[in-house]
Amino acid sequence: MIDCGVFLDRHSDYRDRRLSPELRQEMQQHMAACERCRRHDEALRRGIDILRRSEIEAARPLDMDAVRRRVRKPKNPDDDGPGFPGPASAAAFVAATVATLGGGA
Repeated sequence: MIDCGVFLDRHSDYRDRRLSPELRQEMQQHMAACERCRRHDEALRRGIDILRRSEIEAARPLDMDAVRRRVRKPKNPDDDGPGFPGPASAAAFVAATVATLGGGA
């Protein structure tokens, strides 16, 4: 069975499916027995998933007119003043604006 050092050295190859079936099986057996390496694999897997989702979100065309209308929409239909977005909406608007202007690269 492999040790943690070998696991960490070969983990990228494992994730990229560039290992022999035998070594791949040893990696899986090691993860089953080693909580630390299993957590390392899970953390990396989650990080990759987050990056993939963010790439999909970034690839969508942004309708800035719709964003502006949403931000300016009154919270109360009886109120004719501008609606002020909550912190999450404001942060999303700022992030979208920066990404659109090329500041996110």
